[in-house]
Amino acid sequence: MLVMASKSMNDKRNQVTIVSVVAIVFTLSFLFFSLTMDRSVSVYDESIILEGASRVALGEVPHRDFYANYGPAQFYVLGALFKMFGFSVFVERIWDTVVRSGIVAVSFVLVYLSASRREGAIAALTVAIWLAASKTYAFPMFPALLCALTAATCVIPLFRGERSLLLSVTSGAAIGLTVLFRYDVGLYSFAALSCVILAFTYTREEASPSRISVAFRNLLPFCFGLAIVCIPVAFAYAKGNVLVNFAFDIIYYPAHYYYRMRNLPFPTPMDIVQSPNFASVYLPPVMWIVAAIVANVSLRVENDNAATRRWVMFLLGLLSMMFYLKGSVRVSFIHMFLSIVPALLICALSLRSLARPRNTLILRAAAFTSLLGVMVVGVLTLGLLQGTLADAKSNVTWALRGDVWKQGDSANEQIGSCRPAPELQRLACFQTETDRARAISYIVTNSQPTETIFEGVPHHDRIFVNDMLIYFATALRPASKWYQFDPGLQTSRETQVDMIAEFRASRPRFVIIDSTWVGANELSYPLIFSKAKMQLVIGALPR
Repeated sequence: MLVMASKSMNDKRNQVTIVSVVAIVFTLSFLFFSLTMDRSVSVYDESIILEGASRVALGEVPHRDFYANYGPAQFYVLGALFKMFGFSVFVERIWDTVVRSGIVAVSFVLVYLSASRREGAIAALTVAIWLAASKTYAFPMFPALLCALTAATCVIPLFRGERSLLLSVTSGAAIGLTVLFRYDVGLYSFAALSCVILAFTYTREEASPSRISVAFRNLLPFCFGLAIVCIPVAFAYAKGNVLVNFAFDIIYYPAHYYYRMRNLPFPTPMDIVQSPNFASVYLPPVMWIVAAIVANVSLRVENDNAATRRWVMFLLGLLSMMFYLKGSVRVSFIHMFLSIVPALLICALSLRSLARPRNTLILRAAAFTSLLGVMVVGVLTLGLLQGTLADAKSNVTWALRGDVWKQGDSANEQIGSCRPAPELQRLACFQTETDRARAISYIVTNSQPTETIFEGVPHHDRIFVNDMLIYFATALRPASKWYQFDPGLQTSRETQVDMIAEFRASRPRFVIIDSTWVGANELSYPLIFSKAKMQLVIGALPR
């Protein structure tokens, strides 16, 4: 009895300790991301979420009322935060920072439970640096990644033989949330975790005709958790007449146009020489090889910890491979980031191979492979850290500058000030181009809240992106549900006919034509926009 009581007390102490450490990791990450944040607001990717969340906060539904190529969760979470704390970029960035800090904390827990606190700390630090270098804010990819890693962490006790119904259901629910943030990422995560759960159960059961059914029975709680989250949303979509629009936005358009028109090739050696960050897209395959060799060596080590690490590395490798398929459509640092993070965690787990005695050829090979992977990750991480520290220095200088807190007015917008002119209140503490800020001020000053506006590009027969920030910053409703531009969509006859009908119905008085992306070519390096010569043309249409 005394032994059991002592063990129970030790377990409670360990739980309190791990919770305290995770809280510290989260807090430090939050401060780090706040310090290294880029204060420029992206007029496309970030503003897509800003405006979509605004539309949801006002009662509109994604897919049905406005075109959306993401799941609904990011829109609804941010929309709820807007209703509670006000519509501003500041609120969105706080939410984004919380999500990023959560990714670091979960990365620490996942590696800590599979290896040790030291490896967990290394994983957390590395992931934090890579996240700080990822300047695409409010991207639904990040909460989707957080949920996917949470689901993977909940599976770890299963690899130790500790079957928990609650954790299995929680893991499935986390995958359900992943689906709601990013449909595709959720499906890839579900496939990876399902395969690993089935494989683990099948290999651990004694050979018998019933072990396949046992493996599938162990998958049921996981599927149940997924269903709890996703089925109510599916019913809501059906009841709200969203399914047809959902099918077009998420299935038809990507299959027929997006993958063909947004596709980017893998970087060449010359691209990597010009921009070393391009090398990061090749990091995941390197770490898959490391995982395969290290996991093979761990088969020769007969202990539970080695077996747990082996299955966790297998799971992370499969997740990374699945996410790599998604990233291969638009090969870039940010689109490969989903695959890169599990690869970084594999690198941290492989450090255990360096601590083992290297008295055989295969152990030496595993140690050499791990060392090679650590060196590759280390070089890339140091390169990213340099740019991150430069951002931190810039932000400190900005915060200490006196005019940041000066009240702006229409004649002097004080772009980036935390006390801007009333027309730029939604951009407080953040900045955009001067011409764009002046256009926003003009529209807000000369319009009524019930009016609609439209932002276009000079040539609607060839589209790269468009300015989405103008909608959020002015708080005016877009004149068309197709306000987010994608090539092959607004360039199609069917969509343009719909847009013309919407213009006739809503009669927008202000039309903004932005020439920033005229001539943009993603296949050229560097990708140059005409920001220095940007022209915003504002016209008044007859009513």
